[in-house]
Amino acid sequence: MTAGTIAGAGWLAAGCATSDPAALMSKQADAQIALSKLQDKQAQEQYDDRAVYRGLIERMQQQGLYYASLAHLDAYQQRFGDSADVAMLRADALRETEQDEAAAIAYRNLLGSSYAARAYHGLGLLAGRSGDFGEAVTQLEASLSRDPTNALVASDLGYALMRAGQLQQARVPVMQALQLDGANPRIVSNAAVWMLATRQREQATALMERASMSASTRKAIAQEADRIAREAARQERAASRTNGTRPKPQRVALTPPRSPARPRQRTRAARHDERWTIPDRLQAEQQQEKGMNFSRPPRLLRIASTAAVALCAASWMPVAGAQTTAPANTNASTPTKARKPANGAIGTDTRSLLAIQRDGSQAGATLQMPGEQAALAHARYLKSFEHPIPERFVGQSSGGGNVSLPGLTPSK
Repeated sequence: MTAGTIAGAGWLAAGCATSDPAALMSKQADAQIALSKLQDKQAQEQYDDRAVYRGLIERMQQQGLYYASLAHLDAYQQRFGDSADVAMLRADALRETEQDEAAAIAYRNLLGSSYAARAYHGLGLLAGRSGDFGEAVTQLEASLSRDPTNALVASDLGYALMRAGQLQQARVPVMQALQLDGANPRIVSNAAVWMLATRQREQATALMERASMSASTRKAIAQEADRIAREAARQERAASRTNGTRPKPQRVALTPPRSPARPRQRTRAARHDERWTIPDRLQAEQQQEKGMNFSRPPRLLRIASTAAVALCAASWMPVAGAQTTAPANTNASTPTKARKPANGAIGTDTRSLLAIQRDGSQAGATLQMPGEQAALAHARYLKSFEHPIPERFVGQSSGGGNVSLPGLTPSK
């Protein structure tokens, strides 16, 4: 039964009951009041249905059910008609379902409404998704100017600035968003990315630990921060070249670069020379000074040279208990055994053996050598007693007389 039917029934009942004009007017007023209350109730019920339905669509979008929300938005418009709030929900659903052109048109239609801040925010997100972060910064700044306390808009603006290479300009919106809504994972992630990109590793680590982020999330944040830092550095270099600013001075070589030297081909004599011992090289140097022209000394001469250097090294490092006298030996032709020196010292017979030197100097001359070389020479001298020296090794002493060298055998 409609409100008009109820009012008509009341009117007829009042007319039949009495013919008093005053009473009739009173009954008529009561019927009008009842009709007004009924109409208000029906309107309220219809308003409640619209609010409940719109709230249902909003919850669906919060859960990521944007495709389903588009279907319910169509049903809502058929039942209750179109409105600015429903158009805003439709624009967001179009953006999240990657219908960018339709979403951009829907957002622009709302720029003159009370939802202008959200419309600019949506346009900024569309620009960022297309890679135009300069346009994204412009749209997000317009949105934040109309809704200064919106933490999500501030966080998105900071991220757009980071992607545009403006790390320092991103500091204020990023920190504003973090302090406005520090429990939002999206806002915390953007703040951690900015801290890592600006080399604030300790602060970023502490922030992620407080947010209890997983290892995979931290890895993704670190990769994003590294990409942003490298892109910002590249854009800074490009801007310096475009604006004509002078880049930072770098070290430049005063001489032109030289091609790498080719390895020198070693001759056979050079390769053979590398196997020479220390006394051999000393002997070669002395031969070059005297003008002697041969690359390697004879074997017998090298043996004498090795022993001579060993004797010089031993005289430079005196050994306790060294013998200074030798037994009388007038018959040079009679072979005698060399007496083993006490405590490894150098005996007189050995000094006579080493009297022959290339430069004509007497045995026992001091030769300054480093400690390691002297020790090596002394060790070779001691080892020389293990091999007999041929009897045919006869040379001229510095005095001009012949020196006979009997064959020496290892000391027992």
